[in-house]
Amino acid sequence: MKVKVVSFDLSGTLIDEDFVDHFWLEVIPRAYAEKRKLPLHVAKEEVLRMYEEVGAEDLRWYLPRYWVVKLGLGRLEPLLEEASKRIKVYDDVHEAFKTLARLKLKVAILTNLTYELAEICLRVINLSLPVTLLSCVTNFALTRKTRRFYELSCKALGVKPTEVVHVGNDQVYDLQEPASIGIKALLIDRRGGRDEGSINNLLELMDIVERGLGWRG
Repeated sequence: MKVKVVSFDLSGTLIDEDFVDHFWLEVIPRAYAEKRKLPLHVAKEEVLRMYEEVGAEDLRWYLPRYWVVKLGLGRLEPLLEEASKRIKVYDDVHEAFKTLARLKLKVAILTNLTYELAEICLRVINLSLPVTLLSCVTNFALTRKTRRFYELSCKALGVKPTEVVHVGNDQVYDLQEPASIGIKALLIDRRGGRDEGSINNLLELMDIVERGLGWRG
Protein backbone atom coordinates (compact mmCIF):
# COMPACT_ATOMS: atom_id res chain seq x y z
CA MET A 1 0.00 0.00 0.00
CA LYS A 2 1.32 3.41 -0.94
CA VAL A 3 2.54 5.71 1.83
CA LYS A 4 0.43 8.83 2.22
CA VAL A 5 1.83 10.35 5.44
CA VAL A 6 5.33 10.73 6.85
CA SER A 7 5.21 11.57 10.55
CA PHE A 8 7.96 12.76 12.86
CA ASP A 9 8.65 12.92 16.52
CA LEU A 10 9.85 16.39 17.50
CA SER A 11 12.39 16.49 20.34
CA GLY A 12 15.43 14.38 19.46
CA THR A 13 14.27 14.01 15.86
CA LEU A 14 13.83 17.49 14.35
CA ILE A 15 15.41 19.44 17.21
CA ASP A 16 17.82 18.35 19.91
CA GLU A 17 16.51 17.51 23.36
CA ASP A 18 18.16 20.40 25.18
CA PHE A 19 15.19 22.73 24.70
CA VAL A 20 12.75 20.58 26.66
CA ASP A 21 15.18 19.95 29.52
CA HIS A 22 16.11 23.62 29.62
CA PHE A 23 12.49 24.72 29.89
CA TRP A 24 11.55 22.35 32.73
CA LEU A 25 14.82 22.22 34.65
CA GLU A 26 16.18 25.74 34.22
CA VAL A 27 13.63 28.30 33.00
CA ILE A 28 10.77 27.28 35.31
CA PRO A 29 12.94 26.98 38.46
CA ARG A 30 14.68 30.29 37.68
CA ALA A 31 11.34 32.09 37.33
CA TYR A 32 10.20 30.48 40.59
CA ALA A 33 13.39 31.61 42.33
CA GLU A 34 12.82 35.18 41.18
CA LYS A 35 9.16 35.10 42.19
CA ARG A 36 9.84 33.70 45.66
CA LYS A 37 13.21 35.44 46.13
CA LEU A 38 14.95 32.13 46.71
CA PRO A 39 18.47 30.98 45.89
CA LEU A 40 18.36 29.14 42.58
CA HIS A 41 19.47 25.80 44.04
CA VAL A 42 16.69 25.96 46.64
CA ALA A 43 14.11 26.85 43.99
CA LYS A 44 15.25 23.93 41.84
CA GLU A 45 14.88 21.52 44.73
CA GLU A 46 11.37 22.74 45.49
CA VAL A 47 10.23 22.68 41.87
CA LEU A 48 11.66 19.21 41.21
CA ARG A 49 10.00 17.95 44.38
CA MET A 50 6.64 19.29 43.17
CA TYR A 51 7.16 17.66 39.76
CA GLU A 52 7.77 14.33 41.50
CA GLU A 53 4.72 14.73 43.72
CA VAL A 54 2.53 14.99 40.62
CA GLY A 55 4.38 12.24 38.74
CA ALA A 56 4.76 11.31 35.09
CA GLU A 57 1.55 9.25 35.05
CA ASP A 58 -0.49 12.39 35.73
CA LEU A 59 -1.40 14.55 32.74
CA ARG A 60 -0.63 17.70 34.75
CA TRP A 61 3.08 16.75 34.74
CA TYR A 62 3.22 17.72 31.03
CA LEU A 63 1.21 20.97 31.11
CA PRO A 64 3.24 24.20 31.15
CA ARG A 65 0.20 26.32 31.97
CA TYR A 66 -0.63 24.17 34.97
CA TRP A 67 2.84 24.74 36.41
CA VAL A 68 2.86 28.45 35.66
CA VAL A 69 -0.38 28.83 37.62
CA LYS A 70 0.64 26.45 40.41
CA LEU A 71 3.96 28.20 40.94
CA GLY A 72 2.54 31.70 40.52
CA LEU A 73 4.83 32.62 37.62
CA GLY A 74 2.53 34.95 35.73
CA ARG A 75 2.48 34.58 31.94
CA LEU A 76 3.74 31.48 30.16
CA GLU A 77 4.71 33.19 26.89
CA PRO A 78 7.86 35.00 28.13
CA LEU A 79 9.13 31.74 29.60
CA LEU A 80 8.59 29.95 26.30
CA GLU A 81 10.39 32.74 24.47
CA GLU A 82 13.34 32.47 26.83
CA ALA A 83 13.53 28.70 26.42
CA SER A 84 13.20 28.95 22.63
CA LYS A 85 16.68 30.46 22.44
CA ARG A 86 17.97 26.96 23.17
CA ILE A 87 16.17 25.30 20.27
CA LYS A 88 18.69 23.76 17.90
CA VAL A 89 17.34 22.45 14.60
CA TYR A 90 19.20 19.50 13.12
CA ASP A 91 21.04 20.32 9.92
CA ASP A 92 19.18 17.82 7.72
CA VAL A 93 15.64 18.96 8.56
CA HIS A 94 15.05 21.60 5.90
CA GLU A 95 16.51 19.58 3.07
CA ALA A 96 14.41 16.59 4.08
CA PHE A 97 11.23 18.64 4.15
CA LYS A 98 11.98 20.10 0.73
CA THR A 99 12.06 16.53 -0.57
CA LEU A 100 8.73 15.76 1.11
CA ALA A 101 7.22 18.88 -0.48
CA ARG A 102 8.46 17.77 -3.89
CA LEU A 103 7.02 14.30 -3.37
CA LYS A 104 3.72 15.87 -2.26
CA LEU A 105 3.47 13.70 0.83
CA LYS A 106 1.39 14.76 3.80
CA VAL A 107 3.50 15.49 6.88
CA ALA A 108 2.55 15.15 10.54
CA ILE A 109 4.28 15.89 13.82
CA LEU A 110 3.36 13.31 16.47
CA THR A 111 4.66 14.41 19.86
CA ASN A 112 4.10 14.19 23.58
CA LEU A 113 4.90 17.88 23.94
CA THR A 114 1.88 20.10 24.54
CA TYR A 115 0.79 22.49 21.81
CA GLU A 116 2.44 25.42 23.59
CA LEU A 117 5.86 23.76 23.52
CA ALA A 118 5.47 22.12 20.12
CA GLU A 119 4.22 25.24 18.36
CA ILE A 120 7.15 27.37 19.47
CA CYS A 121 9.48 24.62 18.22
CA LEU A 122 7.75 24.61 14.83
CA ARG A 123 7.94 28.39 14.67
CA VAL A 124 11.70 28.28 15.17
CA ILE A 125 12.14 25.38 12.74
CA ASN A 126 10.16 27.34 10.12
CA LEU A 127 9.27 24.41 7.90
CA SER A 128 8.75 24.90 4.19
CA LEU A 129 5.41 23.06 4.00
CA PRO A 130 2.24 22.68 6.07
CA VAL A 131 2.25 20.04 8.81
CA THR A 132 -0.45 18.51 10.98
CA LEU A 133 0.47 18.70 14.66
CA LEU A 134 -0.92 16.03 16.96
CA SER A 135 -0.01 15.92 20.65
CA CYS A 136 -0.86 12.92 22.79
CA VAL A 137 -1.31 15.31 25.71
CA THR A 138 -3.23 18.15 24.08
CA ASN A 139 -5.30 16.24 21.51
CA PHE A 140 -6.04 12.98 23.30
CA ALA A 141 -5.30 13.49 27.02
CA LEU A 142 -2.71 10.69 26.96
CA THR A 143 0.56 10.97 28.83
CA ARG A 144 2.55 8.97 26.29
CA LYS A 145 2.56 8.06 22.63
CA THR A 146 0.95 4.66 23.10
CA ARG A 147 -0.68 2.30 20.62
CA ARG A 148 -3.95 4.15 21.31
CA PHE A 149 -2.33 7.47 20.43
CA TYR A 150 -1.23 6.17 17.05
CA GLU A 151 -4.66 4.68 16.37
CA LEU A 152 -6.30 8.03 17.13
CA SER A 153 -3.68 9.90 15.09
CA CYS A 154 -4.29 7.74 12.03
CA LYS A 155 -8.02 8.36 12.39
CA ALA A 156 -7.43 12.12 12.68
CA LEU A 157 -5.18 12.05 9.60
CA GLY A 158 -7.70 10.01 7.65
CA VAL A 159 -5.27 7.21 6.78
CA LYS A 160 -4.68 3.55 7.56
CA PRO A 161 -1.66 2.68 9.72
CA THR A 162 -0.05 0.91 6.75
CA GLU A 163 -0.12 4.22 4.88
CA VAL A 164 2.09 5.95 7.48
CA VAL A 165 5.85 6.07 7.95
CA HIS A 166 6.87 7.33 11.39
CA VAL A 167 10.34 8.40 12.51
CA GLY A 168 11.44 9.16 16.06
CA ASN A 169 14.18 8.55 18.59
CA ASP A 170 12.43 6.50 21.29
CA GLN A 171 12.69 2.72 21.09
CA VAL A 172 9.29 2.18 22.69
CA TYR A 173 7.12 5.15 21.78
CA ASP A 174 8.45 5.85 18.29
CA LEU A 175 9.23 2.30 17.19
CA GLN A 176 7.46 -0.47 19.09
CA GLU A 177 4.13 1.28 19.75
CA PRO A 178 3.48 2.54 16.19
CA ALA A 179 4.77 -0.71 14.67
CA SER A 180 2.27 -2.63 16.81
CA ILE A 181 -0.63 -1.27 14.71
CA GLY A 182 1.08 -1.62 11.34
CA ILE A 183 2.77 1.76 10.96
CA LYS A 184 6.12 1.54 9.22
CA ALA A 185 8.29 2.86 12.04
CA LEU A 186 11.96 3.79 11.96
CA LEU A 187 14.22 4.69 14.85
CA ILE A 188 16.56 7.63 14.25
CA ASP A 189 19.87 7.36 16.08
CA ARG A 190 21.81 10.57 15.53
CA ARG A 191 24.75 9.20 17.53
CA GLY A 192 25.65 6.94 14.63
CA GLY A 193 24.39 3.58 15.88
CA ARG A 194 23.49 0.96 13.33
CA ASP A 195 20.82 -1.17 14.97
CA GLU A 196 18.45 -2.98 12.66
CA GLY A 197 15.65 -0.72 11.49
CA SER A 198 17.45 2.49 12.44
CA ILE A 199 18.70 5.45 10.46
CA ASN A 200 21.26 8.08 11.43
CA ASN A 201 19.72 11.11 9.73
CA LEU A 202 16.66 12.27 7.83
CA LEU A 203 18.39 12.20 4.47
CA GLU A 204 18.58 8.42 4.78
CA LEU A 205 14.83 8.42 5.31
CA MET A 206 14.30 10.62 2.27
CA ASP A 207 16.36 8.25 0.17
CA ILE A 208 14.22 5.32 1.35
CA VAL A 209 10.95 7.17 0.72
CA GLU A 210 12.02 8.55 -2.65
CA ARG A 211 13.13 5.17 -3.95
CA GLY A 212 10.06 3.50 -2.50
CA LEU A 213 12.06 0.71 -0.87
CA GLY A 214 10.09 -1.23 1.70
CA TRP A 215 7.15 1.13 1.87
CA ARG A 216 4.67 -0.78 -0.25
CA GLY A 217 2.67 -3.72 1.00
